[in-house]
Amino acid sequence: MTMHKAVARDLLKKAGWTEPQITMALRIIAYDGARSAAQIAPVVLAFADRSEDAGEAAVYRALAQRLTDDPREADALWALRGW
Repeated sequence: MTMHKAVARDLLKKAGWTEPQITMALRIIAYDGARSAAQIAPVVLAFADRSEDAGEAAVYRALAQRLTDDPREADALWALRGW
């Protein structure tokens, strides 16, 4: 069962996510078509690999690491997709 969107956003905020980070991650999910919460980190890493900007790639890698370290954050993002 997917968590409620308000609960998902609250979990991410308590974990230190900013609105721009949430928005960026949701755009990546929509653009590259992750099919589940577990696929979000690999999709974000693919963005890092394609980036020509080292700073941007570092941001993507850090985001993917956060999602790998705490799968609840990936679940929360998955709950927010399309919102």
